[in-house]
Amino acid sequence: MLHAGAIGEGERQALIEYADSLPRLHSLLVLHDGEAVVEHVRSGPGLSSPASLKSLSKTILSALAGIAIERGLVEGTDQPLVDLLGEPLPASVDPRVGDITLGHALSLQAGLRSTSGRYYGAWVQSDNWVVHALTRPMVDQPGGEMIYSTGSTHLAGAALVRASGRSLLSMAREWLGEPLEIRIPDWMRDPQGIHFGGNQMRLSPRALARFGEAYRLNGLHDGKQVIPRSWIEASWTPR
Repeated sequence: MLHAGAIGEGERQALIEYADSLPRLHSLLVLHDGEAVVEHVRSGPGLSSPASLKSLSKTILSALAGIAIERGLVEGTDQPLVDLLGEPLPASVDPRVGDITLGHALSLQAGLRSTSGRYYGAWVQSDNWVVHALTRPMVDQPGGEMIYSTGSTHLAGAALVRASGRSLLSMAREWLGEPLEIRIPDWMRDPQGIHFGGNQMRLSPRALARFGEAYRLNGLHDGKQVIPRSWIEASWTPR
């Protein structure tokens, strides 16, 4: 049911008209204080059907990392990534890779050359996405400039998998899907069976809106702390 009092009909129609002018936009869902004020489907499967989140998946992964830390599965964002991965590094790896932390990977400050953009195809066609990402040349120091690279968030996802002994799918369903009462479908995995960390997750617009609403409420849903408040506050802090 639309909560019409939060937005005027003229504003609502203007939003819908603008949405319809965007050729790649399928639907629009706007919440105000948790209530839907605009629900509009231009094309595609609708507001209740899962669609690829693309790189918005990185925010879901970040939430899982925060929950894993709260549950004691990971010490914190300063824990070295290689310690979490728990495997010997290939001889070709730059020694500075040992200084990359979970936090660096999540904030795209690993210092490794990107696996995205023109490098994306070679990375996802490789036999081992984790090794391929780790053996990229270092182009900055860990913790330096942001380098957009889904390889970095995939490393973070792999680290969570190794540290917890669970799949990203099972963590996402238990830690987010169940308490938020949203459906989280299975999604793409790498050749080693690790779910893609930071891309290709699928949620419906309504499910994504509920996840976003939990962030607006500092991790709360229906009176329950789903995502640690401290993690959300840290997530808003510029780096």
